[in-house]
This record gives sequence, C-alpha cells and structure tokens, in this order.
Amino acid sequence: MDLASPKSTGSALSIASLFVEYLFVERLLQDRMAGGAPAARKFGSLFLSSFLGSLGILAGLVVLVVPGIYLMARWSISTPLVVVERMNGREALSASWTATRPAQWVLLFAYLAGLCLFGVLFAALVLVTGGSDQAETNPAVIVATNLLTALFMVGGWVLSVAIYRLLSPSMGGLAEVFA
Repeated sequence: MDLASPKSTGSALSIASLFVEYLFVERLLQDRMAGGAPAARKFGSLFLSSFLGSLGILAGLVVLVVPGIYLMARWSISTPLVVVERMNGREALSASWTATRPAQWVLLFAYLAGLCLFGVLFAALVLVTGGSDQAETNPAVIVATNLLTALFMVGGWVLSVAIYRLLSPSMGGLAEVFA
C-alpha cells in the first residue's frame, strides 16, 4: 500500500493493524479465555485504549522522550486486559498502570533497550540505502522500513502478552507465549 500511495494509507493501515493486534493477542492468550473461545470481541475498547494511550505517550515523547517511554511501559498490558479480561479502554489503561507498578523500572529499561535497538537498525538501514533522500521513492527502502516496523510492532504485541502472563499470578508460564 505504501508503494502505491504512501501519503494516504496511514489511517487504513492503523485500523487494520488494530484488528490484527486484537486477533494476534487473542490467539496467544486463547488458553486463558473463558471456555477457550472468544466471546464478542471488543474492538472498540481496544481502539479507545490505543487512542488514549497513544495520546499520552505522544505527549510524553514530545515533552522529554523518557516520559513517553515510561507511559508505554506502564500501559503495556492494556491490550491483553481488553482481550482476555473484557475491560473497556479506560479500565484497561488503569488496570495496566496498577499491575505494572511493581516492575515499572524493569519495564522502562526493557522498552528503552528495544527502542534503542530499533533506532540502531533504522539508522543502519538509512546508511546502507544511501540516506534519507531516497526514503520516500526507493521501493527497497520502503519495503525494508515497513518490514522493520512490522517486526517491532509484532514484537511489542508478544512482549505485552509476556508481561501480562508474568504479572498475572493465575496465568501460565512464559513457554506458551512462544510455542
């Protein structure tokens, strides 16, 4: 879609990504859902928690990058809370904030490390492809950037599931996440 029309696909991809995220997390946590099968899906709740969380994270990133990353870490399990525990968007953000309190600094450093890795890989991509001047027109750069972004997006979903399992005493071990 980016190759066809890079300027107009952002919203459509964001909405599609939200549906894929929900279904992906639902599949990873299927064994934790009542009866093993999903009830009516709460896409609206995920949209609300993602929208409100993104606004807060963006504001934190604008102020001083670290507060945005801190919010990202503290709200990291909001998606599993919507999917498994059927919370609405604001409840999920609040419950995530409470549940991540004991591990807040470990999570902050984990997110910092992940974002630093992403930055290094992105900088390497820019250097290898000859700079940012070609970024919008070079199909190889567009594809590589999208693959790198998708890798980290899905990695973030897996990380949120792993954090959810670790912080929820009733949850099983981490092995099921990566099975």
